[in-house]
Amino acid sequence: MMYSHKKGMDGPSTLGKFIIVFILVFVLIILFNKTMKGSTKIMQCTANGGQCVDETCEWGKQIPALSSKAAGCEENQICCINITKQKATPDPLCDNRTLGYACRTGYRCDAGKQCVTLCEFCEKNPRTTIIENGRSICNKLTGDADKFANSDTFSCSCTNTECTSRFASGKCMRNYCPAAASDTTNPNYACCVK
Repeated sequence: MMYSHKKGMDGPSTLGKFIIVFILVFVLIILFNKTMKGSTKIMQCTANGGQCVDETCEWGKQIPALSSKAAGCEENQICCINITKQKATPDPLCDNRTLGYACRTGYRCDAGKQCVTLCEFCEKNPRTTIIENGRSICNKLTGDADKFANSDTFSCSCTNTECTSRFASGKCMRNYCPAAASDTTNPNYACCVK
């Protein structure tokens, strides 16, 4: 009996049948691998309570561990740490310092021992009792502390022009960001709500 590559009256040739079987086996292997990945047991890795995951960390919720091959993960996995569980290392300028300590010009130590802009500090501590030049550091102009207390989204993120348009509504304040006073076009010039 002779084999032909041409389709005869009885259906596909032997080569055609072989190709179809090969494609089906290939598709089944791919589907099996995807099913196995989806059912992989979540394992803990040793880096700060992280979890082993197959491909990438979840954006906005996790960061990769410094050593992606952390103990406890399989070869094809990486170790991801939940951002809320990750504790920042204290800034050396704020380590062993009190809340509100002036760590740099225009910066203060926050509760997490980080050196942050005065804008960020006042956002979290609007009623601070730290006094400079006869006024609270978060109330340079009367009413500033109230603006900070009524919003939790202030950051050094406005130019002088942007600040002018937001000032009347209480959504921008000057003199809380370390940007050079002469550089009014700097996007970090003023403390504002965006």
